[in-house]
Amino acid sequence: MHCIKCGREIPDGELFCAECSLTPSEGREPASRHALRSAHAPERDAAPSGTRRPPASGRPAAGAAPKKPVGLIAALILVCLIAAASVTILAVSYNRYQVQKANLRVREADLTVRESEAAAAEQQLADVTAQLASTQSDLDSMNQTVSELRSQLAGSESSVSQAQYDMTSQQQELSKLTSENTELLAMVDDLESQIDSLTGRISSLTAANTAYQAKTDFMDSYVVFVNNDGSKLYHKYDCPDFTKKSFWAYSRKLAESSGFTACPKCGG
Repeated sequence: MHCIKCGREIPDGELFCAECSLTPSEGREPASRHALRSAHAPERDAAPSGTRRPPASGRPAAGAAPKKPVGLIAALILVCLIAAASVTILAVSYNRYQVQKANLRVREADLTVRESEAAAAEQQLADVTAQLASTQSDLDSMNQTVSELRSQLAGSESSVSQAQYDMTSQQQELSKLTSENTELLAMVDDLESQIDSLTGRISSLTAANTAYQAKTDFMDSYVVFVNNDGSKLYHKYDCPDFTKKSFWAYSRKLAESSGFTACPKCGG
C-alpha cells in the first residue's frame, strides 16, 4: 500500500506513513507502526519480568489507536464524489451532444436533399419558362409573317393587273389541287389497304359468327336448364326465369323423361 498523502510505501492496513501521521511538534509514529517495531525489537529491549515500562514522552501506548485525520478523509471522499458526479454529468452532456450532433447531421442531409430538389424544380421551371417564351416568340413571328403576307397580297392586288393576278391565282390553285390530289391518292391507297384488311377480318368474323350461331342453334334446340329451386320447369338459356346461378343442364328429351315440363315464358 501507499500513503494517501505523500505516496510512500506503508504496511497493509495503514493510511499514512510515519511522517504524515505525526504533527510537526510531536514527531510521533503511528501506534500500529510502533507496535510493529516493538514486536520485532530484540529481547534486550524488553522490560524485566514483573515491571511495566512507561510509554515514552510524546509516544502513545502500544495498544492505543493512532489518531487519523478524519476531516481530510471526508474531504477526499467528498472530492471523489464531486469528481465522479462531474464525470457523470460530462458523460451525459457528451452523449446528448453526440445525439444532437447526429440529429443536426440528419437534418443537414435532409435540407441538402430538399435544396437539391428545389434547385432541380427551379431549373425545370426555368426550362419550361424558356420553352414557353420561345414558343410565344415563334407564334409572334408567325403572326408577323401572316400580317406581312396579307399586306403583300393586298399590295399585289393593287399593283398587278387583274389578268396576271388571276393567272397567278389559278397557278397557285392548280398547284394546290395537284398537291391535294397526290395526298388524296395516297389516302385512297391507304384506305384500300385498310379495306382489304377489314375485309379479311370481316370474313373471319363472319365464319366465327356462323360457327357460334350453329352452336347457339344447337344449344337452343337440344339443351335446356333447370334451376335448383325445386320447380319442375326447364328453360332456355335466354329465359328471364333462368337465374344462371345454381342449375342443371339437360337435353330436352332427358328433362322431359325426368318429369320436367317446358317453361311457359320461353317455351322450353
